[in-house]
Amino acid sequence: MMVPGGGDQSGKSPDAYYEEAFAIGVEIGEKLMPADPADDAAAKIARSLHRQLVKGKAPKDDLRSYVASAMLHAAARYRKEERARARKFEQYEIKRSEVKREWMHPEAAFDLEEKQEDVKRAFDELSEMQLKVLILTRLQRLKYKEVAQELGISLNTVRTHKDRAIKKLKELLGVRSKEKR
Repeated sequence: MMVPGGGDQSGKSPDAYYEEAFAIGVEIGEKLMPADPADDAAAKIARSLHRQLVKGKAPKDDLRSYVASAMLHAAARYRKEERARARKFEQYEIKRSEVKREWMHPEAAFDLEEKQEDVKRAFDELSEMQLKVLILTRLQRLKYKEVAQELGISLNTVRTHKDRAIKKLKELLGVRSKEKR
């Protein structure tokens, strides 16, 4: 079986190459993007390499060059997706700010502003992953499976982050659940 660089395998199993590729991917990826997406990208690249080696195919580059190139592409994709999410959020904020409240009673407008500040503070308390999952599932209406693929996490992890985020928001905003009423 061929290995990265075109040589023969010299006793290394595809699993050993997986481990090495993953370690290299994490090392390079953490310099390019946050730790969680870097780990996910490194695992995806290592799995892809493993599948190629099991099929008897090998990349033309040496292992480090192959993984570095793949991680650069993954980081570029990650940044592009982050910019797209940020643009959507900015568009939402622009629309929201354009809503005029002239028709509101001054006390109601004051109460609304206070509530908005409370909501902003509550969202600031969420972890980065909880916020991402909540935005993708609730605002962008993506299915759990789509969110799991986009963030590189499992379906159950998506559910857990969403449930914890909603629970935390309810606690911070003083919203009682239906069961307690």
